Formats: sequence, C-alpha cells, structure tokens
Amino acid sequence: MIKNYFTTAIRSLIRTKGTSFINLLGLGLGVGVFMLIFLFVIQEFKVDKFINDKDRIFRLEAGEWALLGPGLGQKVKAICPEVEEAYSTQPQFMQNLMVKVGDESIRITEYMPVTKSFPVDFGFNIVLGNSENPLTDTYDLVLTQSEAKRLFGDENPIGKNITIYDNYNLTVTAVIEDPIYFHIPFNALLSFDILPTLYGWKDLDKMLFYNMNNPTYLKLASADQTDLVVDRITKYIEEQSKSELPFDLALRPIEDIYFNGALQFEGKVRHGNPKFIGVMIVVAIMILFLACVNYINLSTARASTRSKEIGVRKVVGGGRLSIVLQFLGESILLTLFALIIGIALVELASPVFGTLIERELSTTLLISPKAIVVILAGGILLGTISGLYPSLYLSSFSPTKVLKGKVSDGAKGSSFRKVLIVFQFTVSVLLIISTLIIFSQLRYFTNYDLGFDKDQIINLRIPRNTTFSYDVLKEKVQSISSVRGISRSNSKMGSIGWQESYRDEYGETHNFSYMPIDPDFIEVMGLELVDGRNFEWDRPSDVKEKIIVNETMAKHIGIEKAGTKMLSGGFWETEVIGIVKDFNFNSLHSGIGPLGLHFRDRDYNTYNVKIDTDNLRETIKQLNSVWDEYAVDEPFEYSFLNESFEESYRSEKRMGQMFGYFALIAIFIGCMGLYGLSAFMLQARVKEMGIRKVLGASTLRIIGIMGREFAILVFVSNVIAWPIAYYAMSSWLQSFPYKTSISALFFIAALLMSVAIAFTTVAYHSWKAASANPVDSLKYE
Repeated sequence: MIKNYFTTAIRSLIRTKGTSFINLLGLGLGVGVFMLIFLFVIQEFKVDKFINDKDRIFRLEAGEWALLGPGLGQKVKAICPEVEEAYSTQPQFMQNLMVKVGDESIRITEYMPVTKSFPVDFGFNIVLGNSENPLTDTYDLVLTQSEAKRLFGDENPIGKNITIYDNYNLTVTAVIEDPIYFHIPFNALLSFDILPTLYGWKDLDKMLFYNMNNPTYLKLASADQTDLVVDRITKYIEEQSKSELPFDLALRPIEDIYFNGALQFEGKVRHGNPKFIGVMIVVAIMILFLACVNYINLSTARASTRSKEIGVRKVVGGGRLSIVLQFLGESILLTLFALIIGIALVELASPVFGTLIERELSTTLLISPKAIVVILAGGILLGTISGLYPSLYLSSFSPTKVLKGKVSDGAKGSSFRKVLIVFQFTVSVLLIISTLIIFSQLRYFTNYDLGFDKDQIINLRIPRNTTFSYDVLKEKVQSISSVRGISRSNSKMGSIGWQESYRDEYGETHNFSYMPIDPDFIEVMGLELVDGRNFEWDRPSDVKEKIIVNETMAKHIGIEKAGTKMLSGGFWETEVIGIVKDFNFNSLHSGIGPLGLHFRDRDYNTYNVKIDTDNLRETIKQLNSVWDEYAVDEPFEYSFLNESFEESYRSEKRMGQMFGYFALIAIFIGCMGLYGLSAFMLQARVKEMGIRKVLGASTLRIIGIMGREFAILVFVSNVIAWPIAYYAMSSWLQSFPYKTSISALFFIAALLMSVAIAFTTVAYHSWKAASANPVDSLKYE
C-alpha cells in the first residue's frame, strides 16, 4: 500500500508540473530561510558555552564599570581564599600593535594581554603548538587561526618571531581556533606580564582603580560564594581608602554577559540581542508558514481537477482515511524534496547571510546525525501541517455529487483561501514598512548635524617611531594646498571612551568623557566656543592645568561662564577656560554627555587632517609622500571620519538589509502562490468571462474586475499590517535618543507597492482569460 501511495504521489506531482514547481520552490525557500535563521540562533546561544567551569567564573564589576585596574585581579585572589584563580585581561581596541614579520611591517588589531593561564583555563581550542601553557614566558604570543594565516600564510607559525617596537621579539607558541563564540573579539593573546614593557608601568599590584581598561574574571571554588567574595573585596578597599565605595561591586556569571545589556564602561564587548533574536524567529516561522499557505491554497483550489479521482476511489471502496493518507503522502513527499532545495539554498546563501550578521555560519551542524534526524522529522511534520487541511477538505467530497459533476469550491473554501492570501500580504507589507523605516533611520543618522565638520576630515594613527618632530610634520602637511589644518587628539571623534571623574562640593564623584587634544583641534573640527578661550601653544600653563568643557558639562558643574575651577578626582585642580557648544562626540546611539577637552603633552593617538575634497586622490597621494618620510616602518593607513561614523550604524544597516531580503522572499513566495491561484480561480470563471464579453465588456474591463478582487484583499492586508507595523517600529525607535519620524508616506508606499505587485502577478492570467474567444467557453452551453 505504501508503494502504491508513493507511486500515485509521484504521478500526481509530475502531472501537475506547474503547481508542483510553485509549491516546491516556495517550500524550499521557506525551509532555506528557516534553517538559516535557526543556524544563526543556535550559534548565538553557543557564545561562552565552551568555557571550562563556566558556572564558577564571574566578571567583577564596579557599578557601570567592567573595566578595572590591572592589579585588582591578583589582589582579590590574595585576599579572598574563595577565589581559585583571577584572570586579568586588557582588550586593545583603540591601540594596534605594529609588528615586523621578517622585513614587513604589519599591524595586529584587537590583541589582548591576559593572565598566563587564561587560554587553557577558559578552554580555547589550541590547534597548534603548546597546549599546556602557551603563555609561559613574558614574550610568548598566541595567534588565532585567521591571524596566523594573515601573518605567515600557509607556513607553520610555531616558533616564529615577531618584532615589536624594534626592540622586543615575541615568539608564537600556539595557534587557537578563531574565538567566534567568546564575548570579547581578539586576534592575538599576549602575557599580562608584558604590560610594563609596553607602557612603562610599575607596581601593577597597586593599580586597583587606576588605568581602568581591564575586564577581570574570578573563578570561585563554589558558585554560591559570590556574596562573600564581594563583601571581602568591598571591606578591603574601604579599609585601604578609609572611605565608602562610591559604587556597588558585583560578580556577573560569565554566561550572562552576552545576553545582558552592556554596561556603560566595558569596552568592545559583543552582546546578543534577545529581542532581535525573537524577531528573527518570528520572521522565520512566518516565511515558512507563507510557503505552507501556498500549498494549502493551491491544493484546495485544484479540488475541481481531482474531484473525479476522489469520487472513483470512494466508489471502488476507498475510505476517507486512505484518501487522507494519500494526500498527506503527497504533501510529505513534496516537503522532503523541498528540504533538499532548502539545504542547497543554505549552502549558497550562508556566506551572504554570515556577512550580514558578521559571523561565519557553520553549516556542518546540518550534517550531524542528530541534525539529520531533526531535519527529517521536521520535514515530515511540515508536510503533515501543510497537507492536513487540503487532505481533509478533498476527502470530504461526496462521490455521488462528484461523479455527477456537481462538486464546487463553495463559499467556505473560497473564503478560507482569501483569508490565507490576506495573511500572506499582511506579512509582506509588515516587512516592507519595517524595511522603509529602518533605512529612514539610517538616513537620519547619516544626515544629522553632529555639531562639527565630519565630512572633510582624514584620520591617521600616530606612529610610535618618527624621523622628525610633530612641528615639522605639521609644517609639511599644511604646505599641501588642499590641506586646511591638522591637529592631534587621543582618539578620533565617535570613539571617545576615556572616562575621568570629578568631585562636587558635596564630595560625590561624577564621571565625564575626557579627551586630550591640542590647541588646533577646536578649529580643525569646526567646534564653536560659546564662552571663554581656546588653548594656546605659547601658554605653558594651558598644558594639564586648563580644561575646556561642553555645555552639558558646564551645567553639571553648575557654571555659566568660563573661569570656574573644579576638582578632578581630588588629585589635581584645573581651571575651566572655555565652554564649547554641545556636539555629538560619539555615535547617535547615545545622547550628548558631559565632556572635558584637555591640552596635554602626551597621550595622542590620532592625527585629524582637514582637507578640501575637490582633488581627493592627489591630496591622499601627497599625504602619503609626507608620511613615508615621517613614519618609520609603518604603512600609510587612513580613514575618513564620516565613514567611521557610518560604520557605527552597521548593525542597523545589517538589520535593514536582512528585513529587505526577507521582504523580497516573502513577496516572491506570495506572488508565486497568487500566480498559481489566480490561474485556477480564473479557470473556474471562464464561462463568466465569456458571458461578460458577449454582453459587451471590454478586455480592460474584465482585467479590472479580476484585479479589483485581489486589490481588495491586498488593501485589507494593509489595514491589518499598518497598526502592527506602527507599534513595532515605534517601539524599536524608542531605543534611540535621536530618531526619525514615522511618516504616513511609508504606509502609502507599502500599499501602492503591494497593490502593484498583486495586480502585476494576476495580470497575465486575467489578460489571457479576457482575451479568449467567448465561443470557446460557451459553445457547449
């Protein structure tokens, strides 16, 4: 019997090639999108799950700070017997390590000094080299696989030397698998003991809350000892400082870091977005259901073509159950074929989708025995869900009515299909509106006036070794006719992460953003001084002893005019000599906070060069020529400030692109179903079309009648989708301090697009029916 069901199902699929193709392609697309999204979801939930003893490892936090002093970890281990091990790290995102591999100078980005036991204890997969203790020596180096390949190609990197700062040789002792499932991205690990060499630091053990750039992790003997450890640390610090801590200490389980909201000061930590993952799961289910809707619609619409087959089966003794099983078998078989197409689409689309989510999707998960069983079971379940209603509907036909030719679709079946069409276009309209609003928000970000000149600024990283002074460089750069100025700063605009603090008259500590600059910075960046004066090169007292604040900072410290003194952390006193108009010194994801600009004789990392953009290529060429004279063994690498700001919004850009792709897929699946469904519906009304033509209706009139019916369904879809889209996107925009308005034009555009798409889809069959000779459809009446 099973063989008979299989044979009959194959014959039925072959006999109705067009319908089978639409169903197969639709289900294949739905399955492919569903698998892609769930691969992404699975990998999101794998972050930090590989870590050994993860239930006993915690990140130490101080209020909104996860970046602590470099000596705090080992001090905590010494005073807390409950702490088995302390791991200090220092992820480097603003600083790059310029190294020499042979005679070639290469920049290593995102390197991280760590406690020696960190790679092994955390369980990173060491694929080459010393797997026991790869950071035994101060100058040992561990590379990721991708970084090892970038530096050494296909050579074995173990034992190779890399020179830093022309004086120190680092030895590659191990290569680890790329840490795609760790919450801090990095390309290389160094020993934490190298910090005195890199920065000239002394007495690291005394730096508990100084040079706070170090995420610190503690492994406890027992996970339930967190409160005891926090109490011990708090008591020790308060005893040493003879004052209460201005913040609360906490231990966060390392597994909770990725999906919990970011602290204000924690560096470049990767975070997952549970809401976004939830939205993606809903989108995956909806697109898969759209494909199921196609199958249900087309299967029930074909009732008249299979009614006699059903009648004959019942007359010769076939029961309703056997007929239901027959149609379910066809549905499951079609779905299993669609699984093959879906898996092929996953293989083809995973690189593109991986680029959008900035993570390499591992499709090897699909070929594990467990995954194969789950996929087959899911295919059978999907086939059963898709085929259940059509099989019950078709098997309910009365054999007497069927064989007399009296079977009809009926109002009930037609209404159900219309409901499904409305659902399909509701989903499509939702995705269209969401995509339009997301890209509108991106345009708003891009065009927003930040309060300074970002469109004519080139940023260069200051080299460690130079052949002449900055004054000579400044003179040479400004001699280029298209250069309007050059200045130095600790970081480029949009990346200000340095935090300092001051004490108010009540002794309370307040944080503010802080950036060392030189006297040319304000003019080069186009900032506006609203009171006071700028720093001056020929005033030595301006260095360190003076500060310029923004308007927000001035309000925080309670001044309206420059000339007021303030205390910074209680260690030094500095005079506010100027107030600049508020500007967005970081991305528009955050509002304008208090900012202090300080003239210092060190701590500069970035050159800001203001240029005319008329002859950009020649300007870059001349800057490169000056750089080659100035920098020793460092390549000329530059970036445009406006592009750096746009890079800050790449997550929104990726989200918009994903929604755009999903909208296209949803529309395509819906259009395929609508195309096939319109053919069956018009076939059922062919005599009506003939009568209308005989009575004088024009071809355009008939096309309009058919298109109007579908246009009404699409209009209903829009009416349902609009409030849902408005609520969802309003909620999304609430997370931004600067946001676009939701214009009625987005909804009107979605309506026009969906109506045009639906009308275009059914236009061919409508024209064909309207152009047919009425004699052919009425000659037997």
